[in-house]
Amino acid sequence: MPSGRFPTRPAAVRQVVVLVLAWIGFTGVLIAVGDVMAHSTTISHFDRHVTSWVVAHRVPSLDTAMKVLTWAGSWVMVTPGWCPSLWV
Repeated sequence: MPSGRFPTRPAAVRQVVVLVLAWIGFTGVLIAVGDVMAHSTTISHFDRHVTSWVVAHRVPSLDTAMKVLTWAGSWVMVTPGWCPSLWV
């Protein structure tokens, strides 16, 4: 095996440790941000405002279209055995 092609064992271990620590750090940051967002009154107020606007302006045809899209994105439709397009 030519030298320089693959990292040495200590270098590989260092890379794995750095990647694991980065993953742990990134996960911690995402959890912290999610916790802040879940308890933010500003975000909750904005969410209620958007939801009430959408409900006030919805129409039956769009409701039906969104139900179809929701069903199409469900795990049942994503599973190859259940996907009608694969039955053809």
